[in-house]
Amino acid sequence: MILMTMQNKTIHFLLLVIFLCLTGCSIKRDAAPSEIPPQTIRVGLPTTLSYLIKPFSACAELDPTYDIVLLEKNSTDWMQEPVDLVFTIRDALPVITNTYLINEVQVVIIASQDFPLQELSLEQLQMLYSAAPLDAQSIGMEAGDAITLWGFESGSNMASFFEDQYQFKPELPGQAYLAADPQSMIEQIAQAKLAIGYTLSPAITDQIKVLSVTGAAESKPIPVIASYLLQPTIAQESLIRCLQNP
Repeated sequence: MILMTMQNKTIHFLLLVIFLCLTGCSIKRDAAPSEIPPQTIRVGLPTTLSYLIKPFSACAELDPTYDIVLLEKNSTDWMQEPVDLVFTIRDALPVITNTYLINEVQVVIIASQDFPLQELSLEQLQMLYSAAPLDAQSIGMEAGDAITLWGFESGSNMASFFEDQYQFKPELPGQAYLAADPQSMIEQIAQAKLAIGYTLSPAITDQIKVLSVTGAAESKPIPVIASYLLQPTIAQESLIRCLQNP
């Protein structure tokens, strides 16, 4: 009798242990997985490509697996600061081996919505950007029209792109205004009356209008390139695909 009682207690104990083990295993199995923190992607972006900030934000909202940190600079020398991804325009950095074409852009002539013209001839464009005093009549406007001319600093990337596309160096008269980057150019022209300037094609919005230029030679588009210092991660490749197909 005593032996049977001890055996029953042993069996009950073993059953209790098995029950606790199964219960514990079940709890562990059903527990929610721990969240993986987003991967931080440090992006070197020259101010010339500031229009990419909006697409970057849109791509980040689509995929929570990465967190984008944009580092804007006037120079493309990113070797002094660690970045995962470098954006350049026209040429990739020579030290980078992994490059991806994001899109191709062109320089476009833009004007405020109240600008009375829809197109300019190449000769009229040369008159505007010739450093001579602005003359509204020389481009087919009324004598009393006060044109606000915008451009970029001489020697800047944007001035260089303009020269490549229209085959003359843009010179600004004394009463002209300088924009810091393509995005600010659009913002300034949208607010001004009878304003005209130029920017990169992807940056245009419905706040302004694009003027066609007749007589200009057909130009090659300018490539926008993303470059990696190392092999891209899955998150970085996802970001590139999003920017390639906005």
